[in-house]
Amino acid sequence: MKLKILAASILLAFGSAQAQTANAEATELGLLQQTGVTEAWARGITGRGSIIGIIDNGFDLTHTDIKGKVIRAQNMSGGAVTWGTHGTQMASIAAGSRNNSATVGVAPDARLLLAQAGTGGTNLALDQRAIKLALDWLSAQGAHVINMSFGGTYDSAFLKTLRYDAVT
Repeated sequence: MKLKILAASILLAFGSAQAQTANAEATELGLLQQTGVTEAWARGITGRGSIIGIIDNGFDLTHTDIKGKVIRAQNMSGGAVTWGTHGTQMASIAAGSRNNSATVGVAPDARLLLAQAGTGGTNLALDQRAIKLALDWLSAQGAHVINMSFGGTYDSAFLKTLRYDAVT
């Protein structure tokens, strides 16, 4: 039950938390309260014992929000994990430490598994093969929740082939 609430809290917070990464934790707490995150914390749901996997373009492993929380990080295309803006932001939003610096995460007591599937930096392009490898790797490493906050643009021919079904 706690894992389901944690996952729901993370999903709720991502919608309003993305713009918060430059704000102080005190400001964020008001925004997190609006999404029910602080209520979950008051009930003891802080991510303790949870492992959050993040697939993204790259990660700043020295960032104050996630330093000491990373169980393991791997570049799925080979080589070392390189710095990436979006990946660092997503890891911070998910599990950033409550340390009065930068961003406090939705699950501040969770630990992180980070899978780089892009070239890092500010380039948001991801490699589909690396994403598949990342999913397999994160599952094998024991991630309880996996974040894939991907965006993209598609050509008009592809968009015409999509069918949207109503959710019941």
